[in-house]
Order: sequence, then C-alpha cells, then structure tokens
Amino acid sequence: MSCFSDEVKIFEKWEQSELCEKLEAAHADLVTRRVDAIEYGNPNEMDERKRANLNCQVLTQALLNRSERLIVSSGAMLLESRV
Repeated sequence: MSCFSDEVKIFEKWEQSELCEKLEAAHADLVTRRVDAIEYGNPNEMDERKRANLNCQVLTQALLNRSERLIVSSGAMLLESRV
C-alpha cells in the first residue's frame, strides 16, 4: 500500500522518484513495527522496573505513530503546495 498515492506525480515531476520510494519504505517499516495494544496491567501491582519497561513500550508506540503520521502528512503538504 502506497502512502503517497496522489503525491507520486509531484515526486515524478520534480524527478525525485527515489525519494518517494525511500519515504514509502520508511513508512512501511514504521507500520510493521507498530502493535495494536500493550498489555499493561495494574500499575499498583508491579515493581518499578516492570512499570518503566512498559512505559517505554507505550512511548515507543506513540513515537512510531507520530513518525508515521508525519511521513503521510508530508505528502498532503506537497499536494497543497506548502513547500
């Protein structure tokens, strides 16, 4: 699935097809690293190390989601000629 379906024409016009392919590969990598849910449990019943580990997993997923949305948004920005 291409995250830049409509934007491909702009990349081709600017002779930047390779950049488009790299961005799509990065997007695909981010999507494969995301998970649907993290089993967190009751934070009052776990030790600090376990809670810190789970908090890191949650933060990682949030950052992956933001990165993926940023890549997709860059394509919309190109379509609206905001660069």
